Amino acid sequence: MKSIPTNYGVRLTHRESEIGSMAVAGLSSELIAARLSISKYTVANHRKSILKKKGVSSIKELKGSM
Repeated sequence: MKSIPTNYGVRLTHRESEIGSMAVAGLSSELIAARLSISKYTVANHRKSILKKKGVSSIKELKGSM
């Protein structure tokens, strides 16, 4: 799976794309963490990075850019 390009020329990593897709689908950080066998804190860090790279402040805003 290729990284998703952003409007600012910054690309999401494969893991960020994966987590971003799950987040916009409505999955909680805890559920994403369980499905990917990672810490919920790691998910939170990825979500923060995704929002920053996409230039949005919430998952709701992210839905339009994924």
